[in-house]
Amino acid sequence: MDTSLAHHKPRRLDTSSSSSDCLPSVIALSPSGDHLAVGCSNGDICIWKLPLGEDTTATHRVSIHDLQGVGISSATWVSDTLVTFGRQNGLVAVVKLDYVKESLSIMNLEADDSLQPIQFISYNTQLMLMATVTANSISVWEWQEPQWTLWKKIRTFSAHNAPAVSRIEENPVRITSLHWLREYKGVKAPLLVSFLYHGVKIIDTTTEQTVYTLPIRTDVGSLSLSKDETMVATNNMHNGFTLYSLPYGTPMGHFTEHNLHPTATSNFLNSDRLLVYPSGAGALKLGDILSKSSLASVGGTNCDQSRILAAEARSLEGYNDCPIFVTLAQNTRLTQARHVTVWECFGEADMVLLEMQRNHRFFSMVASCVAITGIIATWYLTSRGANAFGVL
Repeated sequence: MDTSLAHHKPRRLDTSSSSSDCLPSVIALSPSGDHLAVGCSNGDICIWKLPLGEDTTATHRVSIHDLQGVGISSATWVSDTLVTFGRQNGLVAVVKLDYVKESLSIMNLEADDSLQPIQFISYNTQLMLMATVTANSISVWEWQEPQWTLWKKIRTFSAHNAPAVSRIEENPVRITSLHWLREYKGVKAPLLVSFLYHGVKIIDTTTEQTVYTLPIRTDVGSLSLSKDETMVATNNMHNGFTLYSLPYGTPMGHFTEHNLHPTATSNFLNSDRLLVYPSGAGALKLGDILSKSSLASVGGTNCDQSRILAAEARSLEGYNDCPIFVTLAQNTRLTQARHVTVWECFGEADMVLLEMQRNHRFFSMVASCVAITGIIATWYLTSRGANAFGVL
């Protein structure tokens, strides 16, 4: 069963301005889902307050004049008041929001002196560490003061030390995701790193050594980590998203989709019970982790020939039954035509989402119980028949 969520309506954001047009390159929802950050290929930074009002123009829009024209390559929120943007020239822009003054301030960090784009940024808020990735290196930073705006780079190591699981040794080494883990077998600051052609590994950032290589031998276009750090979902670049357990990488199931963008991302939602992932028809699907089946979808008419590049999802505080979704999509015919769409819940909370999930799980449990009962009954009757035959 795959049902469209009736209460979610699309709102396409206005990313243009009087001085410049923003071609969106990255999107990022704040941890609580009340702000959306969009980075542009011309270097502009746009931030929207959610839920949206009547006006879909950005609440904050910044063009950093000394970096104008230097595109944004990644975006990650540290907290609800702090967001960072990786830039194409190796700098990291740390943006702090002041909700009282309704203003923001920016500081730039030189993450990579080789002017390589910052591809990914990840934070460990417990140890107050940041990791940045370029094509050549992984850098680890530590914070220097409570406002999270002053960072010091403490080590840098090569990004080319990939796991030896590539089917073709000549394949280039390319990182496709970066996530901090809370702990792994006594390692206090491990990084979970996925590679396009070389699998997934866990790195001890203090020794720069690989402590474990997950036995994932498919291509990994993107990797998402569940909040409880017991699962990952990978875009295998061929036929959808595959679930694996952590830390051992045991396959747990698959959501089949074709014609995906090779690096399209997924999100875990509702206490890791749902996986939100793009379809090949331009929709977002909500898959049940337990049954490995699609429960609902958002959008998907694809009348504008769009393909989703990235997706974000959050359950708003106090509205767990009515999550918010954001997609960054590109026209398949016009590569310079990109748009950001926000799917907000209007009217009553969309209870159909959890009801479908509960019903699906209930019937799955009933089917499992029936199957187990049948096995026991068969064994019992068989054993009684064997005993009777023995007596006779």
